Amino acid sequence: VRYAPQPGDVLLLSDPDPLFNVLYRVARTGKPGHCAVVVTMPDGRPGVLEDGFSFTPFARLTPLDYCMNLYAGHIWVRPRAVPLTPEQDRRLTAFAVAADGGRYNLRSFARQLALVRSRNPVVTRFAGKPVGVGHEYH
Repeated sequence: VRYAPQPGDVLLLSDPDPLFNVLYRVARTGKPGHCAVVVTMPDGRPGVLEDGFSFTPFARLTPLDYCMNLYAGHIWVRPRAVPLTPEQDRRLTAFAVAADGGRYNLRSFARQLALVRSRNPVVTRFAGKPVGVGHEYH
């Protein structure tokens, strides 16, 4: 099926690098292990917001075609069932612009590799809460 991108679509990415296969097993996540969201860039083109873009510890907002052509692994698309409203699209774009260039929280990432982590069903009730834009994920 030909892909017609729309803001809010979720991209699920699977990297063929053997290192990531090991990391997926250690984290018990399986594949895919990386995701991104499609947004409207300020210039009107479709873009992608993702953390850890191209193995860097940053969030990046890049043109969609650049991301899809650069990625060496498989990409699955989870399209939105209902398109975003113009206001939702505007707010998603504003969020993506604000998040662009933000540092990835490597300490929290490392904690997710432990067997007792914030995604653990028991611990989830007490940890892993977002605190809003401009703050780190705890």
